[in-house]
Amino acid sequence: MQQGRSVDVDRRQFRFRHCLGRGGFGEVYAATLVSAGGVETAVAVKLLHAEVDPESQAVERLRDEGRILGLLDHPAILRVSDLVTLEGRVALVTEYVEGCDLDRCWKDTPDPIPDRVLVEVCSLVADALVAAFEAMGPDGHRLELVHRDVKPSNIRIGRHGAVKLLDFGIARARDSRRQARTSTAQVFGSFLYLAPERLDLDSDDVPGPASDVFALGATLFEGLAREALFAGIPERKQYLLSLDRAAFDGFVEQRLAGSPRLSPALTELLRTTLAHDPTRRPSAAALGRACEELAASMEGPTLRRWCREWSWPAPVPVAGPLEGRVVSESMTLGRFAPGAPTPEPARSTASGATTLGTGAWLGLAGMGVAGAGGVVAAVVVAVLLVVVVVVVVREPASPPSAAPPAPVVEAPASAPETPAPVVEAPAPVVEAPAPVAEAPAPVVEAAAPVVEQVPAPAPETPAPVVEAPAPVAEAPPVPAPRATATWRVEGTVPVELRTSTGRAVSAGSVSAGSYTLYADFGRGWARLDSVPLAAGASVVVRCNRIRQQCSVEAL
Repeated sequence: MQQGRSVDVDRRQFRFRHCLGRGGFGEVYAATLVSAGGVETAVAVKLLHAEVDPESQAVERLRDEGRILGLLDHPAILRVSDLVTLEGRVALVTEYVEGCDLDRCWKDTPDPIPDRVLVEVCSLVADALVAAFEAMGPDGHRLELVHRDVKPSNIRIGRHGAVKLLDFGIARARDSRRQARTSTAQVFGSFLYLAPERLDLDSDDVPGPASDVFALGATLFEGLAREALFAGIPERKQYLLSLDRAAFDGFVEQRLAGSPRLSPALTELLRTTLAHDPTRRPSAAALGRACEELAASMEGPTLRRWCREWSWPAPVPVAGPLEGRVVSESMTLGRFAPGAPTPEPARSTASGATTLGTGAWLGLAGMGVAGAGGVVAAVVVAVLLVVVVVVVVREPASPPSAAPPAPVVEAPASAPETPAPVVEAPAPVVEAPAPVAEAPAPVVEAAAPVVEQVPAPAPETPAPVVEAPAPVAEAPPVPAPRATATWRVEGTVPVELRTSTGRAVSAGSVSAGSYTLYADFGRGWARLDSVPLAAGASVVVRCNRIRQQCSVEAL
C-alpha cells in the first residue's frame, strides 16, 4: 500500500510580551516564538492592523520587505525569519534585538551616546547600505537596493553592541518583481531626512544610493549636534531650499558653523555628505571607511564597551491589543506568497497529524471505504458494475418489444460455467417483477375512492402548508446588517481615523459613525478634524505635507 503523506498541523505559537511601537498600518511586538518541537526563540513581530485590506499596498509592502530582507546577509541588517498570518493578519517575523533605537540614545537621557560611538554606529550602517545595494537577486543581478528611510528611529542599538538597520518597507530595488506599486509623484520617507533631490518632483531622475548617504549624514549631524538638521524649519521652507542649490548649501554651512562641538574633520565630512549635489557626496562605502577612521582617532569608549556600561532606558510603554496573548500561526499563507503551491486536502487524525494514504483517497473518491477492506469492497463493486455494463450493452440487440427478462436469460447460456450460478441467482429477481407488475392494478383501483374522498379536505390541508413557509421567509431579515462606510488615503502622509476610544481604523470598510482624523507630517501624530461617516458613504483623504493640511472629499 502506498505510504501516505504526513502534514504537521501543530502550528507554531507566538507569545506576545509587549508592544515596541505603533504606526498607521500596524504594531511591532516583542514576542516569543514557540516551535512545534517546543524550542523558544525571542523574535520581533511586525503585525498589520486587522482592518488592513489583504489586497492593499500595506500588505504588499510588508511582503516585499520580507522578501528583500531574506536576500540580504549582513550583521548590520535585521535578519528576517518568516512571513506568517496570525488570526488573519499578515505579520513579518524578524530577529529581536534587545536595546533601543538610536534616537533614544541621546534624547531624554542624562548620559547621551558619546561622539566616537555614534561615528562608529554610522560606519556600520554605511556598510549595511553598501551590502544592500550590492546584494545579488534571484536572477543573478545586483538588487541595487535603496533604503529611502534612513533615520535615527530606524537604527537599532543592541545591549551587546549590535547595530541593525530596520524597516525596508519602502526600499526601492531594481528587482521588477516587487509587488507594491509607487507613483513617480509620490515622496516616500521622513521629511527631516529627505535629500533635496527626493523633493524635486519635476525631475525624472530616480533617487539613488546618494539619497541614503544624505539621510545617514543628517542622522550623524543630529546625534552630534543634539538637534535635527532642519529643526524649527517649516517643511515648506525645506522644500523651497531643496530647489535652490546655493541657498541649500548655504543653509547647511550655517548649521555646521553653529555647532561648536563638531571637530574640523567631522565638519568637513558632514559638509560633503550633506551637499545639495548628489555627485559631491561620498559613496556609502567611502562614508563607512571615513567614519571608521575617524572613530579610531577619537577619544572615548568603543561601541561594545559603551553598550556594556551604559544605563539603558526602560522601554516606552505602548498599548497593543495583543500584549499577553498567545496566538497560533494560521495554516493559510498562500495568497501572501506569490507562486506558492496550493495546499492539498487534509483530514485530521487523533494524533494531530494528517495522513493521506490509499484508503483515504478511496474515501475521498466517494466509496466510503478505507484500508485493505476498502480495496476488497471496491473490487466487488467493480465486478458488479462489469456485469451490469454487459447487460446494458447486450440489451439493445434484442427486439424492442421483447420482455426485459429475455436478455438476462440468454446471458448465462453463453457465459462460462463458473459464472452460471451467479447468473441463475438474478433469475428469480428478474421474475419477481411479474407479480409486482400485477400488484399495481388493485392499487390503482383502490386509489380511485381515495381520490374521490380527498377533494373535500384538500382545501384545508394545503392551508397550513402555505402558512408554514411564511415565518421562514421572515427569519433572515432578523439580524440587521452592519452599517458601513469606506475611506481611503491618497498621498504619502501617514493618516489614521480613530474612534472615540482612540482605536485606529485603517483604510477600507469601517463601521459608520464619527471619527477623528490624525496625520503625521514628520513630527508625530497631529489631531485634525472630526470625520463623520454615514452609512454607505465613501470618502478619500488627501494631505499636503508642505501645507500640513488634509482634506476629506466624498467619492
